[in-house]
Amino acid sequence: MPELSETISVFSSGSAAYEEAFLAFLHHTDQKIQAKSKIAEVIDRLAPVPEASKNGKFVDVGAATGDVTSWFMSRFDETICVEPNTHFESSLQQHCPGAEILQKTILENDPARLAGANFILCSHVLYYIEPDKRLANLQAMSDWLRPGGILLVILQQSTTDCMYMLDHFLDMHFDLPAIADRFASGHAEAFEVAFEKVDSHVTTSTFDVAYQIAEFMLNLLPMTYPPKRSDLEAYIREHFQTDDGYRFSCSQDFLIVRRK
Repeated sequence: MPELSETISVFSSGSAAYEEAFLAFLHHTDQKIQAKSKIAEVIDRLAPVPEASKNGKFVDVGAATGDVTSWFMSRFDETICVEPNTHFESSLQQHCPGAEILQKTILENDPARLAGANFILCSHVLYYIEPDKRLANLQAMSDWLRPGGILLVILQQSTTDCMYMLDHFLDMHFDLPAIADRFASGHAEAFEVAFEKVDSHVTTSTFDVAYQIAEFMLNLLPMTYPPKRSDLEAYIREHFQTDDGYRFSCSQDFLIVRRK
């Protein structure tokens, strides 16, 4: 095992280092822009809610700072942010005034409080849920939907450059289509399940930023044995370097579950 000083940085999702790396990622990728457009498109498909003046209840699962939530709040009568990480509470209150904040995990929440949702967004959350519990979490969220409501689950595609890197260094693999297939096979009578893909990339002209973002990606989950810095540096140069900088894919899977 390498000395600590030789390994990549390890940080938690509530740390300043994580926030700095996350911002670097956002500033050098089109992932968020692409996601915003696709989420808006999915919301446009919602059936009208007879008793609501807008689109009824919106639940953002894993709302984090509330940046994404704030884009769409005005389109709904009620917004609930499910965010168990208390580190984000002040940011959520600032970005989403008027939204209710539930500081519990998906399975800890009272289903009765979340029932009747017309739109549920769960963006890049399933990484942090144990593999054997992901299906149960998907089932719990789908149970919150009203008839005609949509659950939108977003996760990075398993075939992206970022996911190949995770698999290479940490033996981590995320396969949203496989989870969706298991869900669909047992719920075909109650739900319609569809998949759409949205291409996204990280692009930067400097190695330092490419390294910072690659390190951020490797911190998606706790690492028992973080890889050597030199190994990650070599991997970036071999797999991500282009003629004018660095570029690597972080395209997204959009799982759309509609309650019949």
